[in-house]
Amino acid sequence: LFPAAFSDVCVGSAPALTREHCRAALRNWAKLDLRPHEFAAAAQIVREHIETDAVLNCARFSDQASLINASLWRACLGEQAPPLVFLDLEDVAGELLCRELERPGSLFWHILCRPETRRAVYRALCGIPGCWNPEAARLAEDSEVKGGGTAFFWHIDAKGRRHALLPKDSTLHSLHGGNREFPMESAALLEGLRNGSLRPGLFCSYLVLLAHGLAFQGGIYMVDYLPAMLGRLHDCFGTEHGNGTKRGGMDSGMAEAPAKPLSANTPFVNMPSATPLPGSRLKNPPPQDLPPLDVPPANIPPLSAGRVELGSVFMPFCQYIDDEPHPAGLLELLPHAANLPHLMKRFAALRVKDATPASLAAWYTECVPPEERPQNWPDGVRHLRLGSAALPLDETGA
Repeated sequence: LFPAAFSDVCVGSAPALTREHCRAALRNWAKLDLRPHEFAAAAQIVREHIETDAVLNCARFSDQASLINASLWRACLGEQAPPLVFLDLEDVAGELLCRELERPGSLFWHILCRPETRRAVYRALCGIPGCWNPEAARLAEDSEVKGGGTAFFWHIDAKGRRHALLPKDSTLHSLHGGNREFPMESAALLEGLRNGSLRPGLFCSYLVLLAHGLAFQGGIYMVDYLPAMLGRLHDCFGTEHGNGTKRGGMDSGMAEAPAKPLSANTPFVNMPSATPLPGSRLKNPPPQDLPPLDVPPANIPPLSAGRVELGSVFMPFCQYIDDEPHPAGLLELLPHAANLPHLMKRFAALRVKDATPASLAAWYTECVPPEERPQNWPDGVRHLRLGSAALPLDETGA
């Protein structure tokens, strides 16, 4: 919906969509090779869920996205579905960090504003995915190659573009990036967070949520980088692991030690640094009286563009047209959502253990380079449907 000029603007800093953005997008989509029902469905989504007074009156795109997602949720699942509230992660984390920085002696005040602790945490987390890699970040700032993360915060310039921040020297008295310098002092950090020139990085965002007792789910990489973050923090603070082993801490492996160690009651201290992660268990098991997932529900009438059912590993929803399966996304589902409550109920009730094997094929294509994949590997998994117990093993057991 946004024009190309906004391609390098951060989502959290993007201005609000306007009516002209919506109209221009529709004009551009009309030039694409879309089937008539696809263009009609896209236009319906824009008209009923985006180009509304409530959405267009918002001051920021993040606020608009919250309303748009809630509207689409209700349209797909019905008014009886639990409400969906979309919040910008960096907005929430930024507010929590401000509260921490206003309380000298709090956990993040120690990490960000106490020089000895800040240097120790910075060194311990260098190279951890989701944190910072100074050399890669310096290269990324001067090239089209993205990567390297940022030290604690991102700098957002006047045009909404994101810049990595790195310490100028080993003292870590300030962070530099995007022609700006930010002293690592509570007043300067509070000012940057409140005026939008600073946004929390992934480390600060996730860890401040955990510090306040908030649980969250993440993607396949989280089971690697989040325990690594927590483990390194255990190293810094010299705390015990969940298995009772003692780690070294700053006083045994680093030059500086905080004059006053963090309290043993801080959330990081007592949090295990290995999976299962907080929030990783379903509190309410799905109902057991659902039909098998590979059998189309009998109460779904044929759709104008074909019937829709839960599909295979490469098509979570598939649409059958002349008995041939085609991927079915939001454009296909939304116009017929009222006829699909049983399908949506079954989809929402999928157990993680049932959905994960099917999702592995998609992750495989992202994680494994094409030249390293066996020839014709997709043929061995196309038959899998959501809810299948496992993917087939090859002759090596992989």
